Amino acid sequence: MRKVTVTELVELLLDCLSHRQRRKENIASFQAAVWKGEVLCFEATVMDIFDEIAYDLDYYEPDERLRREDLSFYGDDRLEIEIKSALEKLRGRGVEPKPRPAESARQLVPERLTHSGN
Repeated sequence: MRKVTVTELVELLLDCLSHRQRRKENIASFQAAVWKGEVLCFEATVMDIFDEIAYDLDYYEPDERLRREDLSFYGDDRLEIEIKSALEKLRGRGVEPKPRPAESARQLVPERLTHSGN
C-alpha cells in the first residue's frame, strides 16, 4: 500500500483551484487518501486540517440545479474559499504549498484511491 505525502495532498488542493474540470476527480482522490488513512503524516494538527477539509469538500456540488435540492451543498466560489482557508491553516503549521507543473498533480494519488461517490 502506497502512502500519500502531505505535499501530494496539498498539490491536489492546488489543482482544484486551477483546474475546474478536474475538481470532482481531485476531491475524490483527496478524500479517499485522507479517509482511508493513507497519508504519510506524523503531525496530528496537520491531519486534523486534512480531515476537516475532506469533510467540507463533501458538500461541493458544481451543478447549480442539484445545489438547489439541498442548501448544505455549495458551488465553485465557496469551494475556492474553503480550499484557500485550509491552505492558510496548513501554512500556519509549516506546510508550504509548492505548486508543480499543471499536469503532474493528476498523477499524484494512485487510481485505486479514487472512488465514485461522495
